Amino acid sequence: MLVLGIDTSFSYVSLGLADEEGVRGEMLVRGEIGSAYELFPSLSHFLLAERLRLEDIEGYAVGIGPGSFTGLRIALAACKTFSYFTNKPLKGISTLLVLSFSLPHEGARAVAIPAYGGEVYGGAYKGKSPLVPDTICTLPQFLSLLERIKEPVYLALHPSLHPSSIPANITLTELSFPPRGGILAQLGRESIIVGERDDPLKLLPNYLRASQAERRLYGESS
Repeated sequence: MLVLGIDTSFSYVSLGLADEEGVRGEMLVRGEIGSAYELFPSLSHFLLAERLRLEDIEGYAVGIGPGSFTGLRIALAACKTFSYFTNKPLKGISTLLVLSFSLPHEGARAVAIPAYGGEVYGGAYKGKSPLVPDTICTLPQFLSLLERIKEPVYLALHPSLHPSSIPANITLTELSFPPRGGILAQLGRESIIVGERDDPLKLLPNYLRASQAERRLYGESS
């Protein structure tokens, strides 16, 4: 099965393909231009470079966040539309889980990236199983959650994050950012093959927090 992965969680377009032999190809388009303007030209170029047509894709994997409110909706809208109208399977994958699979370590792996308001998006996993489900909190709070795991944890931090202290069970390691489209496609393919699929009419982004507009509407501080 050939699966296409698409992630637009932040200011990039990350594309990847995976089949029975693993990651087949990847493309990353960086920039501050809205991902909506970049996605379809990038996808067309990517498929052309791989000598494929959209009709050749047999399944879709999409990054569901956490991340940019606008960015997440772009990839989701595209993949849900492709899946619905082609009747091909779809699987949503955590952006943080994809990032964790870039770490060159076995065992417990954790990732933290900046959110808004001095908080971080964080998650910890063993394989695909969450040890700390995707969450939003301050960095010290996230480190406290990792300390409770009671086993060695490899933690990848975004370069903008600088903790004042690290619990004894945590080893810092380099973060490969943004998420790789090939890893996303591979994780989605593995899930689809065992029957773990999402309804394109029901799959939603994992924002983890209300948008700025919603916070203003309901009188919450930004």
